[in-house]
Amino acid sequence: AINLPLTEWANDSMRWLTSNYRSVFQAIKAPVKVALDFVEDGLRDTPQSLLLLLFTAFAWQVVNRATAIITFLGLLAIGLIGAWDPAMTSLAVLITAVSISVIIGLPLGILCARVNVLWAIVRPVLDFMQTIPSFTYLVPVILLFGIGNVPGVIVTVFFATAPLIRLTNLGLREVRSDLV
Repeated sequence: AINLPLTEWANDSMRWLTSNYRSVFQAIKAPVKVALDFVEDGLRDTPQSLLLLLFTAFAWQVVNRATAIITFLGLLAIGLIGAWDPAMTSLAVLITAVSISVIIGLPLGILCARVNVLWAIVRPVLDFMQTIPSFTYLVPVILLFGIGNVPGVIVTVFFATAPLIRLTNLGLREVRSDLV
């Protein structure tokens, strides 16, 4: 039987990465933290009643009256049980991750739709990214970036960008050229 020390190799690799490239990972983390703090501060500094009305009106306009009522009641319940700040933190993580995913994924999806060679390179990477379980992204990100909301944003961006690239590419390739 072959006995390879895979665990030791993986641990040694992560130790080497974190000790030699700590500054790179901190540089990646910094703008994500700035964006997250900006969104979170904006949500926390806005009066709860104004956010409640804005989210309710948004739900009414985008979906329907029933969704607006559910949105209102849900946000009211969150405020009444004292979970407003943690809810705004979660919402800030979500908004930041979606924004970064769109900034990365949309242009890359458009580029993949226009450049077949790039699509041939990116497609297997996307296949791999969408095949592995979502929590698999979490371990290396925690080891490289630490624990907290910023690594949570980074993990979510990794997970959400792959389908965005794929669907943007697919949409542009499948739509008639005169409509694109």
